Amino acid sequence: MRVRESVIEEAFTQVAIRNSWFVKKLSFEGSADAPDRILIKNGNVVFVELKRPNGKPRPSQEFMFNVMREYGAKVYVISSKEQIQKLFDELAQNMDNK
Repeated sequence: MRVRESVIEEAFTQVAIRNSWFVKKLSFEGSADAPDRILIKNGNVVFVELKRPNGKPRPSQEFMFNVMREYGAKVYVISSKEQIQKLFDELAQNMDNK
């Protein structure tokens, strides 16, 4: 049975809340290329695209994410529960090193 993207979304939101991040669904008016979620904590802002396992962003999404990165945004693509935990571990480590 294939894991649905909604399972990844729910797991992501639970871990974000458990780690005290402000998390909201994100959309850009008139564009379907926005990352799915925005995370904010202690002045850190992170954008996350959630996909089903082994899912990939559309080319137009990749383009948007690269533009955002060129402006200094942190944009991640997550497609598994393991990647969720790895991301939050990395974010916690980066915040500890500031």
